[in-house]
Amino acid sequence: EERSVLSTSGDKIARIRQKERELKLLIDKNVPATFAAFLVDQLPALFDAFSEAGEGQETTEA
Repeated sequence: EERSVLSTSGDKIARIRQKERELKLLIDKNVPATFAAFLVDQLPALFDAFSEAGEGQETTEA
C-alpha cells in the first residue's frame, strides 16, 4: 500500500509505503534535503508527544 503525503498547501512532500511489518517514508526529490535531517532530529520529540497523548497504548507494530 502506498499513499502520498501533501503539505498544507497541497504540494507533494513524501510517499508512504506500508507492508505488513514495515513502513517506509520516502521524501520527494523536490523537497530540500535538509528537511530529512530536520525530520530525523524531530522524531524523538514527536514520539514522546505521541506517547504522552496516550496513542502509544496501541501495539508498537507498524
